[in-house]
Amino acid sequence: MESGYRGDQRAEALRINKGEEVVKSLIYAVDKSFVDLIAALQFGYVELDCGLIQGSSKNVGDDLTLDTPPLTLLDRLTRLQVNRLFTARSKQQFNLELTEGIVNSEVEDLNGNSKKEQKVPQKAVIGIGAGKNYTLYDV
Repeated sequence: MESGYRGDQRAEALRINKGEEVVKSLIYAVDKSFVDLIAALQFGYVELDCGLIQGSSKNVGDDLTLDTPPLTLLDRLTRLQVNRLFTARSKQQFNLELTEGIVNSEVEDLNGNSKKEQKVPQKAVIGIGAGKNYTLYDV
């Protein structure tokens, strides 16, 4: 992130959680010739209708928990185009289900008002835990 390969060129989540010294030590520890290789690595996987990712589809520092608002969860699922998102960032085990529903939106522009109704299928966000406690999933 600090080298401009991802997002805002700032590893803010790492800074907040671990401090500036950790960010600097990582920058100096990685030889510049390896930055292209590291940036090309996948830090998440999508298979069938499931996504497994550190953090979320927004960024690796995004913490999805039991208290995350449903619209935020829907956003993260929609970005990956999956129905189940497994996340390891929070280090918690949980299973949040978004039941089938409808999202209504209204936009006003120069052409007037436009209303849209979009059906949302059942989706889930699963915290896979950490250490001795983790989630196993079998499609």
